[in-house]
Amino acid sequence: MNARARRLFFALWPSSAMRGELVTAARATLEAIGPARRVPVANLHLTLAFLGSLEEGSLSSVREAAAECASARGAAREPLQVSFDQIDWWRRAQIVCAVAARPERAAADLADALRRALTLRGFAPDLKPFHAHVTLARHVRHGPRHRPLAPVVWRFEEFALVESRTEAAGALYSVLERWSLYSTRGA
Repeated sequence: MNARARRLFFALWPSSAMRGELVTAARATLEAIGPARRVPVANLHLTLAFLGSLEEGSLSSVREAAAECASARGAAREPLQVSFDQIDWWRRAQIVCAVAARPERAAADLADALRRALTLRGFAPDLKPFHAHVTLARHVRHGPRHRPLAPVVWRFEEFALVESRTEAAGALYSVLERWSLYSTRGA
């Protein structure tokens, strides 16, 4: 059997309306940063856990980890919410991103749970501390630090397993599967 490696990550995957609202709020800053590679609007997302390249055969264990995390959070009665209220430039990564200035506990808890569940199954997810952010532009040599952004609130009812493929035109993301983040029972 010829196994194919896939580059995967878990994310909170916004609707096109949520993406549009964020781009509109950040427009002036994005126009002011000069030469940069803007992330296509369709690719905007909030990464929870980056897995890297995995063989096709390992997908069932990845899905088990996701199902375990969804089940653990299943008693929640409200969608997960993240409020982006600041634009920041991360010098080392050379990115401009929308960030949640205050810690987003529910998103951080989900990211931590996914990383633990994946690690217990023998995977090596990126273990950098979680910081709720959406990358807006790459290859930015100088950018704004801690610039206020009119708050943009993203609400999520599910999280997703996403595949990243590199094409001639850039990264192409495909949602492979989704898991519910809250219970509608008794609502």
